[in-house]
Amino acid sequence: MSEKSSDAKTLEEACKDLIEVLEGRMKNSKDQREKKGQLSKTNLRKILEIVNDTKDLRNALLQIAYLISRNEGWGDELGELYSKLEKRKDTNSLSEYLKVVVMGYYVYEKLEEAGLDALNGLRKICGG
Repeated sequence: MSEKSSDAKTLEEACKDLIEVLEGRMKNSKDQREKKGQLSKTNLRKILEIVNDTKDLRNALLQIAYLISRNEGWGDELGELYSKLEKRKDTNSLSEYLKVVVMGYYVYEKLEEAGLDALNGLRKICGG
C-alpha cells in the first residue's frame, strides 16, 4: 500500500469516526450538549499532545484513558472516541488519525458557530 493511499485511508476513517461521534451529540437535547465527557478542542488537543509526546502506544492509551476518566467521559463522546483510538496500530498512525479528528472538529465547531448545518457541512468536506 502506498503512503498516499494510507494517508487517504486514515483521513477517511478519522472523518467517518468523528461524524459518528458527533451524530450522537445531535440526538441529545441542546441543554445536554455542554457535558464534561464531550469532545472539545481542548480535550482533543490534549489527547493529540499525549500521543505526540509518547512513543509507546500502550502508554499513550493509558494516559488518554486517565484524561477521559478525569472528564467523566466513558459513557459519552470521549469514551466513544477512545474505542476508535484503540484500533490504531502505533503512535504514528494514532497521531495522523488524531490530527484529522482535531481539524475536523474545529471545522465542525466553526460551521456551527456560523449557524450552518455543521454535521452536513463536515460530511461534504470529508467527502461523504
